[in-house]
Amino acid sequence: MGPYRALATLAFNASQKGDNAIAATLAKILERTWDKSEDYGGDTALSKTNKKLFDEADKAMDQFVSLLADHPTSAPDPARLRAAYTNYLDKLKAAD
Repeated sequence: MGPYRALATLAFNASQKGDNAIAATLAKILERTWDKSEDYGGDTALSKTNKKLFDEADKAMDQFVSLLADHPTSAPDPARLRAAYTNYLDKLKAAD
């Protein structure tokens, strides 16, 4: 789960610094990387080993990503972003 955590942190930090375009780009990279590895990956993919946790983490990731991807030129609501980020990291921790 480390690469997803790292990408989420980079995206969150970029947004916190006001670099919304970079945050949106990193969020899209996170989503594509997650989907390719954990949804369509091999036998060790989270979607294969723990479908319930995968669904929870996927939903949390989608909420986080959408906040950033929908705001490439403006800042998303800070409280909603922090809540989505924290929720996603919690789901990743559960999947470790």
